[in-house]
Amino acid sequence: MATENFSIKFTDETYASKTDIKTILKTSLIYKIFTDVSAYRKKFSVDTRLIAYNSRNFSITMTPKLRDIFARFETSLSSLTNSFFAEKLNENSKNSFKNYCLNNCLNALNTISNLNTNELTIKAIVTGAYRENNPKHNIFIQYKKALLWIEENYGSTIDENIVANLYSILSNTNELTEFYRVTETVNRNTTSLIGTKYNQAPVILIDSMMNNFFEFIKDPNIKPFIKALVTLYYINYVKPFVNYNEEMSLLIAKLILAHEQISSFAPYFCLENVLIKTNMLDDYILSISDEYDLTYIITYGINILSPLIKLNSDDIIRMRSSAIREENYVVDNIDRGEEFVPKEQVKEEQTQLVKKAPSSLRKKDMNNLIRAEYEKEVVFAIKPKQEVISEKDIKDIAKYILEINPNVKKMQAFFFASHCTIGRYYSIQDYKKYARCAYETARTSMENLVSQGFYEKVQVQNKFFYTPIKQGDSK
Repeated sequence: MATENFSIKFTDETYASKTDIKTILKTSLIYKIFTDVSAYRKKFSVDTRLIAYNSRNFSITMTPKLRDIFARFETSLSSLTNSFFAEKLNENSKNSFKNYCLNNCLNALNTISNLNTNELTIKAIVTGAYRENNPKHNIFIQYKKALLWIEENYGSTIDENIVANLYSILSNTNELTEFYRVTETVNRNTTSLIGTKYNQAPVILIDSMMNNFFEFIKDPNIKPFIKALVTLYYINYVKPFVNYNEEMSLLIAKLILAHEQISSFAPYFCLENVLIKTNMLDDYILSISDEYDLTYIITYGINILSPLIKLNSDDIIRMRSSAIREENYVVDNIDRGEEFVPKEQVKEEQTQLVKKAPSSLRKKDMNNLIRAEYEKEVVFAIKPKQEVISEKDIKDIAKYILEINPNVKKMQAFFFASHCTIGRYYSIQDYKKYARCAYETARTSMENLVSQGFYEKVQVQNKFFYTPIKQGDSK
């Protein structure tokens, strides 16, 4: 009876490994106990289509209690997504939340990869303020691009072509000369958190193992989040790619969630937390390789991600409250003690450029004006909408700019940090008003930001405007 209780306790209450059981019972004499636990789990074992190096099949344990745990997690994940899309959030609030999540994803990837990249650099990559030329940062830039691609293409059927496309984005190449590994050589990039515990799959098995993987993710009877968590393990187990196996496992897992469950929110859900190295994760990876039981990575992932779902849900509630306040106000200069300006005043200021258009144009019908080339030159200064950036983010971006470029002055750094919306055009008058300085000081400041690669200067009629340069476009 006691043994039976242990079987249930170490399966349904805590999906325990041998190490866990030894720790809980404070004894190393657990052979009989774990044998009974394994026998109990086997009664509820569900075979997957995934195979190991030795052709053994991986399985998932599905006791009634575990099924209930899986169902509750699936519901909470769906509720988070529904809350994000259902809440009446303005675009600025959504963008702020996305940047916050994206920043967490890249920082977690930084931890996984042991690259020790400065947090300000990562925030600059997220916001588009990045202006360094450091090859070590390329992985973050390309990973961000891949996540944004998933957001736009979450409805795509997941197959080798889609995976190859993600790999080409991550590798920053339009033409793949290699996709799956063709050599057994292990280099620095193929050695990963999970991979350091055992060898990669033999090259001769990669095609068949990946074919089985694609069949596995098509199975309608397996919950999407289970497929995603299993993907984190299995791609790192096979190591099918020449480089970036960990990053690819995360991208494929997010694509699965996006395609089957949480749509365009998936890229921003921080699955990366699951692969952050811990002693428990190491132990469970070894347990999977010994027992061919994928339940370890599933239950571990649930334990890691459940607090994140709660945190994100609370963030969305806070965003909703902020959105209500921002219905009548927008953020202005944070350093002036003028945090909010009435939206009506902002709209009036934004329309001044249109009013300066020649009278002949102003008399035209607005629909014709929108189609006219002149509209691109005059109205573009108020489109797209200026992003609202938090005070902390502005200070962090400004600090980052000052650290990487001594030729930029403090006020110039703060102006760019708060005026860096891609596709928007700013004037010397914008700087003059922001810095409360003379026109000539504003002009020379904007010219300096142009020379340092932050803005591109464009001429409209006899007036100049300045538009932020996209990340990676600066010379």
